[in-house]
Amino acid sequence: MSGSIEDQSLSFYLKRLTIVQIFLAYVFLVTGLCVNLLQLLSACFIWPFNRGLYRKINYHLATIIWSHKAVLERDLKRLVDDYPKDYNFTLFLSCEGTRYSNEKRLDSMKIAREKGLPELKHHILPRTKGFVLIMKGIHQHITAVYDITIAFQTPKNPELSNLLIGQRCQAEGFIRRIPISEVPYDDEEKSAQFVHKLFQEKDQIFEYFLQHGTFEGAGNPKAIDLKRKKQDLIIEISCLIIIGLPSIYLLIKFLLFGSILSQIIFLFIVMAGFLGVRLMVQTSARPKLVSKSVKQE
Repeated sequence: MSGSIEDQSLSFYLKRLTIVQIFLAYVFLVTGLCVNLLQLLSACFIWPFNRGLYRKINYHLATIIWSHKAVLERDLKRLVDDYPKDYNFTLFLSCEGTRYSNEKRLDSMKIAREKGLPELKHHILPRTKGFVLIMKGIHQHITAVYDITIAFQTPKNPELSNLLIGQRCQAEGFIRRIPISEVPYDDEEKSAQFVHKLFQEKDQIFEYFLQHGTFEGAGNPKAIDLKRKKQDLIIEISCLIIIGLPSIYLLIKFLLFGSILSQIIFLFIVMAGFLGVRLMVQTSARPKLVSKSVKQE
């Protein structure tokens, strides 16, 4: 009943309007550029004089918009050596090294059979070299490794197309803490075996989720409900007010008083933005060959 009411609401139709989606994408991109500009200014004027303040500022800037940087072996060691003492950090590693598709999984299972490894039903065979390299570089600076498995309980996948129209995606995560003492970081072969065994266990955990619609049960701990952060809503509303409202005013003024040529150029820019959003949607779309979603009755 609640689903039908939501589908007929005004917000449901507004979120599906192309102009609304382009506006939100515009605010997102401009916000990202502003944050990157602030990061550049802080690197030029704060980093040379106060590195601690620079890191604190960029920590909060990263909360607004996420950006990542790939590092090589030499850069990783330099990063760890230069990292200040008693500063916390999180390093995320996806051992699959690529986006999931059923075709990629089947190809990786051919390699698994050649290497005599158990086949995985829901994961791609992990690539172990990156994990081995990182553990060698940072094992002295961390106390544990956290294994995270995330599954979605709703029939809507977390794709950009669904997010743009405000579709709700409910996720459930299974997190295990593995002390660094249990990770064989000093032996490449044992470290690789550790990763393969970990993914075999992850596959079993995800299979349990598909059968029961939850990670709870079978000895697994009780789920903890994570509340939504008001900070995220405040940031989004602030960006819409600071960037969105002035942009609407300037747009109206431009359309009323701008020349025909400038209006035609603006039309082409809007069309390019529309095509850009559609391209992003297609890029983020998951292959339809397999679905990892679970629908709750």
